[in-house]
Amino acid sequence: MQEYLLWLVEEQRLEWFYLEQGEYALLSPDEQGTLCSRIFRGLCLAVSALLAGDLAQVLGTVQRRLDTPEHRAFNNRMHSES
Repeated sequence: MQEYLLWLVEEQRLEWFYLEQGEYALLSPDEQGTLCSRIFRGLCLAVSALLAGDLAQVLGTVQRRLDTPEHRAFNNRMHSES
């Protein structure tokens, strides 16, 4: 498994881990507090909005990040490999 998420409900925390050189490392959020997958380019979660239950903001973040050249390139690679 290259990445996994932990949603620590009681602690109001979301942690995203990625595999690097055989060990899992904690992914840091960007300057907007968003966690973005290193594997599935364009898959990003607005952490504070998700924890607050603001699904409209979460979905808006996902949609904006999926509408990027980086995600389109990832999507094209995935389609060419299948």
